[in-house]
Amino acid sequence: MAELAGTWLYRSFNPTFVMGNQTPEARISHPPFAGDSGVEDRLIFADARLTLGPAPAPTGLVGTIEWRGGGLNLNGTVLPGAGDEPVGLDIVGTGRPGTGTDGWEYRYHGYLTPRWPKPPDASESEADQRPTLVGSVFRVKDHNGQPGGWRSPAGYVGSFIAVKQPPFTWELSGSWTYLSFHNDPEHVYRGQTYVGFAQKPQPTAQELILQEAFFRLQTPTSNTLQGTVAWLGGTSLNLTGTVRPGVGGEPSSFQMTGIGAGGETGGWEYRYYGHLTRTWPRAVNQRPALVGSIIRSKSHGVSTRPWEASGPRVSAAAGYVAPFIAVDAPFIAVKQITFNHLTLNSPAFQNNGRIPSKYTCEGENVSPPLAWERVPNGAQSLVLIIDDPDAPDPNAPEMVWVHWVVYNISPDTKSLPENVGQARLPQGASLGRNDFERTGYGGPCPPIGRHRYFHKLYALDITLNLTGATKSQIEQAVRGHVLADAWLIGTYQRGDR
Repeated sequence: MAELAGTWLYRSFNPTFVMGNQTPEARISHPPFAGDSGVEDRLIFADARLTLGPAPAPTGLVGTIEWRGGGLNLNGTVLPGAGDEPVGLDIVGTGRPGTGTDGWEYRYHGYLTPRWPKPPDASESEADQRPTLVGSVFRVKDHNGQPGGWRSPAGYVGSFIAVKQPPFTWELSGSWTYLSFHNDPEHVYRGQTYVGFAQKPQPTAQELILQEAFFRLQTPTSNTLQGTVAWLGGTSLNLTGTVRPGVGGEPSSFQMTGIGAGGETGGWEYRYYGHLTRTWPRAVNQRPALVGSIIRSKSHGVSTRPWEASGPRVSAAAGYVAPFIAVDAPFIAVKQITFNHLTLNSPAFQNNGRIPSKYTCEGENVSPPLAWERVPNGAQSLVLIIDDPDAPDPNAPEMVWVHWVVYNISPDTKSLPENVGQARLPQGASLGRNDFERTGYGGPCPPIGRHRYFHKLYALDITLNLTGATKSQIEQAVRGHVLADAWLIGTYQRGDR
């Protein structure tokens, strides 16, 4: 199935944490990412308790979803699995009259993950799996949103994981701890090492993301898959598997086995089972996602400090199971998996520093000066995008707001001065449209709180035949053509100087 082919940013999640039904203000960071505590929380869209039970109709489901300060009433149907496929659900959540959710409406579609057979060398404790629901959530109607005067717009789509509370019966009825996530295709943890699932076979309750990696998938035939799952340091597994087309309009499912490609991963074996999420009618900029679960099929050794040349090793026992979400990621560099060559900086502010007000709506609202080094060989053009993933409120983000798009920059260009308009662009470069619905730069102008502004530079092996392009149009055009990328993050809050 061609719809599964491509590059996906893959994250596996800690089912122990998901059961906690808490969202800490700060969470343990993975060395060497000092200062990244709490960044995982920005992925979370909702943290709730899901309760499901049978309805009078034979295939009916009823229940509630409750969070701090509100909840929805649920009504839907059970989707029987075809053959050995797991059961699924299709539910409508409606707000409660006279409460803060009056007029709200959401749809939930997902599947119960399969119960993995216990690997031969797994202990009973390692094979103690938790029933898990995975799927997608769709906001059907605008509603009042968070305090601050904005509306939460219809059309939003996220992915969810819900882990069952005891007793661990493999059925939909029961109580589930629910987390939904923004389908963010950018790394939470950027660096030359992989995190979590391999190094920490028994994660603590404060760790949410066990692993970030790339799925790079191809579909040689209509029912086969092959590819790799690769970490930023170059470590990888080779993947082979099968695809099963969905029945009755349901999305396709897949199974894959990952075998170590040698070196650090020699002797490793993992298995993956999942589904493509539903394509929702009337969704706005829905990003495809894969949802499912992974099991460690064989015990293996692993370094606990892979960013060091030599470090202690531990045994990662067979039988560990975790849910995953993999998000379509066309901007991921597909031809060079290293972050040693392309760098981006600004003389106006440091990485993770405050952006001077001159470059915002409270100042002159001109673009900042930027410079870069080590453009890879073979690059034909560069793309620069500035966006804000914290809009409108960093404590309740709803969207990624695009501030600047510049493309077809010559790879020989080393910098852009401040206040770059069309007249001062390098020859051949073009300005795209931002989310202020105009061509050119629009500076930070956050309505509430301190926002992060991601300055992202991409080296491509093509030039783009586009005019006045948006970020989403560029995203489609660059798929499979990104050689390398670099980030620079600045922050701004109203009143900064």
